[in-house]
Amino acid sequence: TECLQIKLQYPDEYLIGVSGYYCPMVNSGTPVIRSMTFKSNKQVYGPYGVEQGTPFTFSVNGGRIVGMNGRSGWYLDSIGFHLSRPKSTKMVNKLRKKIHWLTRIVAS
Repeated sequence: TECLQIKLQYPDEYLIGVSGYYCPMVNSGTPVIRSMTFKSNKQVYGPYGVEQGTPFTFSVNGGRIVGMNGRSGWYLDSIGFHLSRPKSTKMVNKLRKKIHWLTRIVAS
């Protein structure tokens, strides 16, 4: 079995979505993940595997996929994602204004 490795150009590049296909390997069997495609904020990696079965898509609006976990036997049975929250624009702007205000006070 060949090991696949995707190297992102962190911190400028990060995962924002994963898609693929799942289906049973045998009639009436448990579905397994057959194919995966990884989408970063810069490019798409894949597809890896066989694009056969039911398609799935998972994407993060404004956040990032920061980790993954899964369960496997002979095949990949399940996959889960660890996410970071999107940064609140309002909060960042408030913090920026406060820092600017404090800088003016210290400078005077």
